[in-house]
Amino acid sequence: MNQFLPTSMPTSPELILGPMIVRQPYRVQQPLPLLCQLYRYAFDHSSLSTPTVRHDFKTPVRYLTKWLFNSRLTNGTFTKQKKHKTGFYAIKSSRNEVLCPFSVFNTQFHALYFRRFHPCYEPEVCACMDWLLSANSVVYDIGANWGYFTGYIATKPGFTGQIHAFEPQQLPYNDLISLSHSLEHEPATIVPYQLALSDFNGCGHLLYPDELHSGLVQFSTDEPSSSRASVAKARTLDSLSITPPDLIKIDAEMHECHIIRGAIKLISNHHPYLIAELWQHDRALLELLESLNYQAFQLKWRPMSTVSPQYGQLQLLPLTAHNFVLDTHKCNILACPKDRVDFLLGQ
Repeated sequence: MNQFLPTSMPTSPELILGPMIVRQPYRVQQPLPLLCQLYRYAFDHSSLSTPTVRHDFKTPVRYLTKWLFNSRLTNGTFTKQKKHKTGFYAIKSSRNEVLCPFSVFNTQFHALYFRRFHPCYEPEVCACMDWLLSANSVVYDIGANWGYFTGYIATKPGFTGQIHAFEPQQLPYNDLISLSHSLEHEPATIVPYQLALSDFNGCGHLLYPDELHSGLVQFSTDEPSSSRASVAKARTLDSLSITPPDLIKIDAEMHECHIIRGAIKLISNHHPYLIAELWQHDRALLELLESLNYQAFQLKWRPMSTVSPQYGQLQLLPLTAHNFVLDTHKCNILACPKDRVDFLLGQ
């Protein structure tokens, strides 16, 4: 698990919530499409799809998988819109279970079929959302991709609030639209936006590091050095006229600070909770949060059973900008207004 090692004790105590159960509203339809099976074999490091095959074969399978994802045999390059949706997943709504198509070319659907994401994808974030959100909460899901957390929130029992989901990439945005259509009869309201959020209004570029992993795409104002880029419209949250949020979730591949700087007015006026990725050595994010009078906590999920890992505790470890060391490349954090910390700890 991710672990912060403070060199001095923060002023706020750590908090352990639970026991609790994280929900899993998704179920991928079997058989899994062949491209998804190859991708899982090549990149899911928890286990082999075929245990008798040696791990040495994973490297060539990775090359084969990348070639298949981007060759003409499979409808062109990653950055182009793929028309074929050859997979389906089920999502359990408040009324029934509905089927939704997905594009096998959007590798972020690995959240549903990689074994290392059992019992669910990022359970610490799921548990924190279930804990914080009330029935009529308003949530901004920034960097939503195909909508894993959008769907998770929308299917929370009793939830009737709003989810504003932001995704600039064309292919994941198409999958996000499919999800919102599948859940259109739910009490929750899902509003998708094909936008990149930043600290300016204008246009930038989406950079595709390997033309395979849509979850690693980065937004930048720099001129791209290769053809692996596409143009995206950018806006600040402060420039948008939408319902103020109770919770903002940000997953933007090291663009978190820019998004928060573009939402200073919104955050200062409405004091939402923030859930974001904190990257190794990203002291600037913690400094920015502290300047806004926020206290950050690392989120950790602690399973209480190896048989039922969805049953466990949510741990909140206080973080400061000056005294922390991260022993992995990133983790998820919760940022809470400091005047609400005592209330948070007393829940």
